Amino acid sequence: KDGYIMEHRLYVAQALGRLLLRTEIVHHEDHNPRNNALSNLALFASNSDHKRYEAHGTPAPLWRG
Repeated sequence: KDGYIMEHRLYVAQALGRLLLRTEIVHHEDHNPRNNALSNLALFASNSDHKRYEAHGTPAPLWRG
């Protein structure tokens, strides 16, 4: 919206070769927002999918680095 993109979202978009949808959520596996290594990032279709994954381990991410 303001021309900026969060670093972790940029890294995942570059890895996928496409822009991320606004609804897609990038999750830091180790819960450290400063650790933007691809191996620490996972992409979820929605915030609700991300929250269910955090609580129950499913659904699987759309992409995992």
